[in-house]
Amino acid sequence: MVTNDQNSLVVECCLGVDDRKQQKQQSSLHAAHDPPTTISTSTSTSVSELKGFLASWKARVQPKFVPLLSALSATPLASTILSCQIFSYLPVLERNVQALQAEDLCLLASRGLEQFHRRCHHEGIALGAIGGGPMGKVWQDGDVVIVQHPANLPMAVYPMDRFPREGLDGLGEVVYLPVYDGPSNSPCPGIVAVVEVMLDRYARTDMLVAKVITALADAMHDLGLSLYPPSKVQEEESQLQERAAAGMTAAATAATTNFSSMGRSRSHARLIDDVQI
Repeated sequence: MVTNDQNSLVVECCLGVDDRKQQKQQSSLHAAHDPPTTISTSTSTSVSELKGFLASWKARVQPKFVPLLSALSATPLASTILSCQIFSYLPVLERNVQALQAEDLCLLASRGLEQFHRRCHHEGIALGAIGGGPMGKVWQDGDVVIVQHPANLPMAVYPMDRFPREGLDGLGEVVYLPVYDGPSNSPCPGIVAVVEVMLDRYARTDMLVAKVITALADAMHDLGLSLYPPSKVQEEESQLQERAAAGMTAAATAATTNFSSMGRSRSHARLIDDVQI
């Protein structure tokens, strides 16, 4: 259990927490059941390749999901989040089931959302259903997607009927972010997961969406994950170095001393500008 007294937050790694521990705007890290462990052999990829990729994903990527959620829960933004789930393609890799599955651990604002998470974990979301929806856009293009009115999403692209009907009035924007394994030579190339963040409609935080994106991008970076594909990160770092070298005059020298520390924040700022347009 991780606690943060400053923000009155508690992170629990189990379901069935005592009601006494639940506070008005408390965020809890819940776990459902262990994912299946059998691997299907009915795919076009060889069994050895599939097992190798799955082993790398479980060893390199999956263990970072708990620290990622814990880092988000430790920020003041946690009280503005109704739900934060991480979706992966474990059902495809392990059982040849064409669905995305919410990881067993998630960040929830209340016990009232536990059933919603259980269904996203156990039933998943069919791949055929997400193609025209926000999550499909993230998986296909690697874009950050923001849904301003999630209650209006068609059932064909997202199973909103799982979300408690009484809580729909308080549901604000939903943000979807891609997750990449950081190194360019990673054995897990491409998007390795998608983070879904459901925000509180009544949260009184300026630029909330932008701040949540930045907080998650920073947490990913600290864990060796990335909001961007490694090739893009390398390209931007190279461009920054070229600009610094080209403008290295006496007057510019002092201005570039903080380039390395500003790189990430500038990259996030461009993303935030795109989000707000």
